[in-house]
Amino acid sequence: MTSSVIRFLGLVAALLGVSAAAVGGYGAATTPFTDYPEFGATGEKLLAYYSYFTLWSNIIGAAAGLSYAFWFVRGRDGGWLGAVLRLDATIMLMATGLVYHLLIADGSPNTGTQAFTAPIIHGIMPVLLPVIWLLHMAQRKRPDVRTRTLLGALIIPAVWTAWTFWRAQATGGYYPYDFMNATEIGLARSVTTTAVIYVIFIAFMLVLGLIERLVIPRLRPTRYFELPEGRG
Repeated sequence: MTSSVIRFLGLVAALLGVSAAAVGGYGAATTPFTDYPEFGATGEKLLAYYSYFTLWSNIIGAAAGLSYAFWFVRGRDGGWLGAVLRLDATIMLMATGLVYHLLIADGSPNTGTQAFTAPIIHGIMPVLLPVIWLLHMAQRKRPDVRTRTLLGALIIPAVWTAWTFWRAQATGGYYPYDFMNATEIGLARSVTTTAVIYVIFIAFMLVLGLIERLVIPRLRPTRYFELPEGRG
């Protein structure tokens, strides 16, 4: 029963993530890019839109959703790569939801395509993927949070951070988020804020790791064991 629920929710997550990314991309391509009006060409607007961490996290979430439905089934957990994908989808979306509601949301109504995409990428997906991750614990042979997977889960956020700061230099000062805008708040504050978000990111992973080590042995007391990396 739990496996069927996980697969169904995975498909829902994949459908929501892909549809929000596609509809949002259409909206970005066909309307002025108000966050940085200098981007006038369609390609510039699309590149800027798909450079938001929110979009990266939702696309990763959609990929994880498909994997829950078709890959992480019948006892397969995907090994190291599967654990990293599950962790990235869970933590990146948790960070997306937290940062949006604490630092970005201003209460203004969403219009146009954002009326469809915003509730998905800022609300539904940041809740849905952690729920699936929790349900999937009973299916795993070992915890997702291990030293190697923790480090692996930091790769995509690190790539995004490097890309964002490089893009800021290449575009003459465009930052996707005000709390990173070194032009406005200074490089030191920008780096400090980004570092704090990384600390929160790692703290989330450690909390998930604690949950796993408390719950999984109780769910699978006769089958739980630590496998070598790369197995399963």
